[in-house]
Amino acid sequence: MAQANLANEMAILNNKIGTNGITQSIPHYEGDPKQFKEWLKEVEKYAVLVQANQDRTKLIAYQSCRGPVSDFIHRYLTAHPNNTWAQLRTELTNRFSEISDPQHALRLLRDIKQGRHESVQIYSERLLTLAEDAFAGQQGGLAAVERHLISYFVDGLFYEYLQYKCLRDSPQTLQAAITSAVNEQNIRKRFSLRTGREYGRQGTERPSARSEEPMEVDHLRPTRICQLCNLKGHTAKYCRVNKDRTRSKNVNAIDRGESKDSNRVCWACGERGHIRVNCRKKSQSSKNDERKHLN
Repeated sequence: MAQANLANEMAILNNKIGTNGITQSIPHYEGDPKQFKEWLKEVEKYAVLVQANQDRTKLIAYQSCRGPVSDFIHRYLTAHPNNTWAQLRTELTNRFSEISDPQHALRLLRDIKQGRHESVQIYSERLLTLAEDAFAGQQGGLAAVERHLISYFVDGLFYEYLQYKCLRDSPQTLQAAITSAVNEQNIRKRFSLRTGREYGRQGTERPSARSEEPMEVDHLRPTRICQLCNLKGHTAKYCRVNKDRTRSKNVNAIDRGESKDSNRVCWACGERGHIRVNCRKKSQSSKNDERKHLN
């Protein structure tokens, strides 16, 4: 009798310890569709860590939720005590997960690309998450579309040398393609750490940031001085001060009823008030020359 009571007390104590561990490891889920996937992953991850069986996994999910989710699991376990965790997982997904369109997920999967500073590992996890939504309910699971996933993965790699590596290895599974890309990525990083060299997107060598020579600040370029306004930083060709002065003179001359060429000197006759193109004396002398030539 005493041994039976001790066994019951030990079982109660183990349940309390397990409940405390669940509450500390898994955040409580209250039914937000956006948090459903993360909560489900945490439940299954904890079940793997404690080596829980199907019945224990159902209890882990029940203990890590609150509100309507807890009420639903309680009613489901009462009505279907012999159902497996996979069946309960399907019912939870149908009721509380965010609505997903497989066609939309497939379009995103086709367009998925690795970020410039994103590792191959994180990129592959994003691809697998989209693949689960795109091929949900597919007969045979993701294994049935393995070749398509390999193609999406290779096409979405940011660096071309990773694509070449996967094509050379010709992997038969997605995991083999991920392993090939990860190994090549790690080799390049180790090479960069040892030699200070980095590779661009096309695989061509480019100097790393720590191998660049510092700029010599004491070697300064000579400062240009404008010959019209004597200011530094530009030449006479680009002198704005001179252009502004010329523009203001023309405006003032027009306001006074004068021509904008009133201050200019003719190169033909040397008088002010006009330019060579409009010189009357030049045109008159040209006519006299023509007459002499005809005579």
